[in-house]
Amino acid sequence: MPRANLIRALVLTLAVFGGVVAGALLNRWPAWSTTRHAYCTLCGAHHEESERTPVLGRHRAESTRAGILAKLLGPAIGEHGHAWSTAAYVAPTNPPPKLGSREAFTQVVTEAKVRELELLEDSPHAIAILDEAMRNDRPRAVRFIQKLLDAQAYFPLEAIGLLDRPSQTWEERWHIVDAFVGAYHCDVTEVSASCRMRAGSTDLLVLVRTTTSVHSGGVDWAHWVPSGMKPPPGASSPQTYAAVTMSD
Repeated sequence: MPRANLIRALVLTLAVFGGVVAGALLNRWPAWSTTRHAYCTLCGAHHEESERTPVLGRHRAESTRAGILAKLLGPAIGEHGHAWSTAAYVAPTNPPPKLGSREAFTQVVTEAKVRELELLEDSPHAIAILDEAMRNDRPRAVRFIQKLLDAQAYFPLEAIGLLDRPSQTWEERWHIVDAFVGAYHCDVTEVSASCRMRAGSTDLLVLVRTTTSVHSGGVDWAHWVPSGMKPPPGASSPQTYAAVTMSD
């Protein structure tokens, strides 16, 4: 083969190879991407949608999966239509979406609940407690777990500590849960939530959440008991929660 033809063939080969590599790299480099994560408020199943727009083309993906919590609740709930939560933007999402004040507050609340659900499913101890609760009283356990899943209830994952009391009977634990739910109440607006505990005639502020911050009080979940009930061993005093100190 003449030298000139060999050079042309080599240049052509390198150009084709370079084009393939460049195209692949451009296709992998996203111009923007969004990922939205929702979960079923009845069973805790996960639903995720993602969309990525690279320089070349657009890619969309959608998936639904049943985590360990959904497998725990499944036999009790049975066949059902999923009641999906508001979808939260999660990583990878770039650039961050521009949201109004109401939507921004919904985003931080739902995103926090998604993280809580993931932490719960990564905790063998917490799942073991809920499994034991299901074995003891399935209807009560389902109601308790669904309250944890309800982003509008502002019922934190740490509330599982109300059931994590080996020294107390299950009837006592359920009584404590019912009393806590009765004493805990939240005032929610479009851009904030504040939750209080009733202690006699006093309301103690234990949670304040806004779009940009969250302040939580010192509820001693493993030792809290309603008035008139003896606390389990380890409690420093019958009143084991504290008000949030707010400052401007």
